Amino acid sequence: MRTLALFALAAAAQAAQIGSLAWAPDGRMLALAGYREVRLADAQGQTVTTLTGHAEYVRAVAFSSDGKLLAAAGGTPGRRGEVKIWDVAARRELRTITGHGDCIYAAAFAPDGSLVATSSYDKLIKLWDPATGAEVRTLKDHIDAVFSLAFTPDGSRLISASADRGVKIWNPATGERLYTLSEPLDGLNTVAVHPDGKLIAAGGLDKTIRIWSLGAQGGTLLRSLIAHEDAILQLAFSPDGKTLVSSAADRTLKVFLTEDLSEVKIYASQPDWATAIAFAPDGARFAVGRFDGSIEFYEASRGVNVAGRLEGQR
Repeated sequence: MRTLALFALAAAAQAAQIGSLAWAPDGRMLALAGYREVRLADAQGQTVTTLTGHAEYVRAVAFSSDGKLLAAAGGTPGRRGEVKIWDVAARRELRTITGHGDCIYAAAFAPDGSLVATSSYDKLIKLWDPATGAEVRTLKDHIDAVFSLAFTPDGSRLISASADRGVKIWNPATGERLYTLSEPLDGLNTVAVHPDGKLIAAGGLDKTIRIWSLGAQGGTLLRSLIAHEDAILQLAFSPDGKTLVSSAADRTLKVFLTEDLSEVKIYASQPDWATAIAFAPDGARFAVGRFDGSIEFYEASRGVNVAGRLEGQR
C-alpha cells in the first residue's frame, strides 16, 4: 500500500509540472504548458482560461511574433507527437498537426510567422506551415532526441540541441545543416539565442554553460563554465542580452553576465526543478515554472521575488 501511495504522489506531482512557458509579445499574457492542457494566465500568473484537448503532456508552447497564434506541442510517448495551433484571441483551436513518431519536446515560430519548427524524441526536426498544417520539410542529422530549438531573430538560422551532445545550425529556408558545434561532453537539454543573433548558449548533463559566436561557416567557443552541481535544465537570455539565467537539477537558479559568465546572483534551495524560464518582453522580470506546478516572478534588476509563489491553479 505504501508503494502505491508513493506512486500516486509521484504521478500527481508529474501531472502538475509546467513543461514550458512563454510570454505573449505584448507582455500581458503567459502560456503555461501542463498535463493535457495549456493555461493562459495574466501577467501576475493568475489563470484566465484553459485550452484543453491535448494528448498527454504539453511540453512546449510558443507565441507567434504578432501574438495572434499559439503553438502547443507534446504528444504520446512512443507513439506520436502533436502540435496544436490556437487562435489566442478567440481561444479556439485552429488545427492539430501530427507527423512525429514520438513526443515533441520543443516548438518555435519563425520570426515572420511563416513556419513552426518542432523537434522530437524521434530525433527529427520538422518545419510546418501554421496556416495549413502542411509539412514543409524534415531536418535529419541528429542521432538522438532533440530537446531544444530556437530561431535567430532574423529567421535565417534555426538552432537545435540534442541528447547526442551536438548543437546544430540549420538554414530553415533550405533545410541544409550548416555546421555542428560538438564541444559538449554529454547530452544537451537547452539552447538559447542571444537577442543580437550572433551568440548562442547551451547546457545539459555535463553541468556546463557554453557560449559560442555564430559565423557563416562555423561557430567559435567563447566561454565555458561548469555552472551547476547537476544537469542544466533551462537557459534564457535577457532581452537586452546582458545576462543569462540558468536552472538545474540541483534545484538552483543562477544569473550570469553574458560577457564573461561571472555569477551575479544565485537562488538556492528552489522548491523543485525549474523546468521553464522566460523573460518578460520588456526585460523587467522573468518567470519561472517548476516541476511541482508553481510559478514565481523575479525582478531582473534586483533579483527579488516580485509576486510570491503561485501554486498550480485550475
